[in-house]
Amino acid sequence: MGAKDALRRQQELLEKAKAEGRNLNSEEQREFDSMQTVIDAASTEGDVDGLKIERERCKQIVELCKDMELDPTEFIANGASIEAVKDAAIQKFKSEKRPVTAQPSGDVNLKVKTDERDKYTRAVADGMLLKSGLYVDKPAAGANDFKSMSLRDMAIHAMAQDGENLDTLMRMSPSEVYDKVTRAGFYNPTSAFPAIMDTAINKAYKDEYTLAPTTFEKFVKIGSLSDFKAHDNYWVTGPAGTFKEVSENGEIEADVPKDMAKPKRQLKTFARQFSMSRQAFINDDIGFLTTVPARYARSAKTTINQMVYNALYNDVVIYDGLPLFDASHKNSLATGSAPSAEVINKMILALATQKDEFGQSIVVNPRTIVAPVGYAMDLYKIFNSPSINTTDNTQAANPLYQLRNNIQIVEDATLNALSGTGAAPWYLMADAADINAIEVDFLNGQQVPTIRRMENPGTLGFVWDIYFDVGVTVMNHRGIVRNKGVTIADPLA
Repeated sequence: MGAKDALRRQQELLEKAKAEGRNLNSEEQREFDSMQTVIDAASTEGDVDGLKIERERCKQIVELCKDMELDPTEFIANGASIEAVKDAAIQKFKSEKRPVTAQPSGDVNLKVKTDERDKYTRAVADGMLLKSGLYVDKPAAGANDFKSMSLRDMAIHAMAQDGENLDTLMRMSPSEVYDKVTRAGFYNPTSAFPAIMDTAINKAYKDEYTLAPTTFEKFVKIGSLSDFKAHDNYWVTGPAGTFKEVSENGEIEADVPKDMAKPKRQLKTFARQFSMSRQAFINDDIGFLTTVPARYARSAKTTINQMVYNALYNDVVIYDGLPLFDASHKNSLATGSAPSAEVINKMILALATQKDEFGQSIVVNPRTIVAPVGYAMDLYKIFNSPSINTTDNTQAANPLYQLRNNIQIVEDATLNALSGTGAAPWYLMADAADINAIEVDFLNGQQVPTIRRMENPGTLGFVWDIYFDVGVTVMNHRGIVRNKGVTIADPLA
C-alpha cells in the first residue's frame, strides 16, 4: 500500500467517526496508526510533495461535500479530482432544482444556521450535565450521544463544527486542545465550545439558586427597581382632618392633609468571579461545570438571606433616623423570653395596637414568626395543641389553636450564628398585605444572578463573572415585633 492509499484510508476512518459523533474505537485506532507508519515511511523516502498534494485534495473534497451535503468517502477513495467533485455538486444542485433567482435572504440563511447551532449547543450542554450526574428534564435531542465524551473530545467535536480540521485536532493532547480552545474562545466569542460551557453552567446554577435553603422570601415583599438611583419619591397620603363643629357666625378652620415620605430604596451590585483551570480541563473534571457555579448560585441567595437577617438582628437605623427597635416605635418587648402562649399573645397585641404615621388606628394581622433553630418545637406545641393545662390542673381550650393555619413558623440558623453564645431573638411579622415591613428589590425584577463569560487578554483559561443587583430596605417598623429571646443551650454541651 502506498502513502496516498494510507492517507485516504485514514481520512475514511476519521470521517466515519465524525459522522457518528464519536472517537475512533480501538480497532480503528490501530488501523489508523498502521496507516501513519506507511505515511511516515513514505515521507522519509522523499514522497513529501505528493503527500502534501493528496492532503490538500482530501481537505478540499471534504469542504465541498460538506457544503453540498455529499458523502466525500467515495470521491477520496476513487482518487477523484477537485473538478470532478465540483461537477458532481453541480449535478446534485440541478437535480434538486434549487431556485437560483429566488435564493433565501441572508437573514433566513442565518436563522437556519443559528437554529441548527443552538440545537447542537443544547445537545452537548445537556450531555455535559448528564455526564456530571445532574438530572436534566427533557434533554435536548442527541444529548445522550455526548454524555460519554471527555471534555477534550467535546472540545474537539465543537471545534470541528467551527470548521477546524478534525484530523489535526484528533492528534492533539488534552493540553494542546485546551490551549487551542481557549485561544479560539478569545478571538471568536461565538465559538461552539465556550457557548456550550455557558449553556451548561447556566442550567446548573439556575436550578441550584432556586433550591438554595433560604427563608427571607417567606416574610418579605419582593419588589423591583429600574435603576441604581435612590428612590425617595414614594409618599404616603395622610388622612383629612377631623370635621369640627362650626358655631353660628363662626369661622371654618382651614385644614391641609399631611403627606409623609417612605424610606429610600436603592440597589447595590454584588459580584464574584471564577475560572476553569487548565488542570481541571486536562483532568476531565466535568463536575467543575456544575458544582462550582452551583456553589456561587447558592452563595448569591444566602447573601441576600444574610442581609435581611442582619437588618433584623443588628437593629439598623431606619428611615426616621432611629434604630428599628427604638422604644418610641413600640415594637420590642422589654424582657426577652422563650416562646410561650402568654408571650405570643403580648406580641400579637403589640402588633395589633400600632398606629400609622398620622396617629390613626390600623388593622395589622400577624402572619409569620421568625425564629432561630431551637424554638420551633415549642412553637409547634403552642399552636397545634387543642387544649392547655390551667393553673388548677384542669384542661381548657387553647386560643392560639385557632391561629395554627394563619401564622407560619419560619426557622433559620442565621439567627443562631448572629447570636453566638448570647440571647437569640425571635420576631412576629405582620402580613405583607397589611404592612410591608421589609422589601427586597431586584433590578427589573431579575432575581436569578447573571453569569457572563469574560474574555480577558493574558488570562489562562475561561473566566466567568456572576453578579446580581439587590436592595434590602426596612419599609415600616410597625410590621415587626421583637422578642430579645434567651440563650439557646448547646445540645452537645
